[in-house]
Amino acid sequence: MRWISVDEEADWGKVIGNFYNYEPHQRCWMWCYLIWLAPNSKSAAWCQFDTAWEEELEKFDNEETPDFDR
Repeated sequence: MRWISVDEEADWGKVIGNFYNYEPHQRCWMWCYLIWLAPNSKSAAWCQFDTAWEEELEKFDNEETPDFDR
């Protein structure tokens, strides 16, 4: 998965979990996902995991599957 972005440098990685959480901006309960960032994702230099709301993500098929077994 990767974050929906206007540029091609959006962070991306694997979904490793999800939970139902209240989203204050939408004023409703929504799925939130725990993302293990790919080693070559731009934020991976300072962060290994991140969360994202379902509406912020899109499926991303990358030919070069990163090695997540650091």
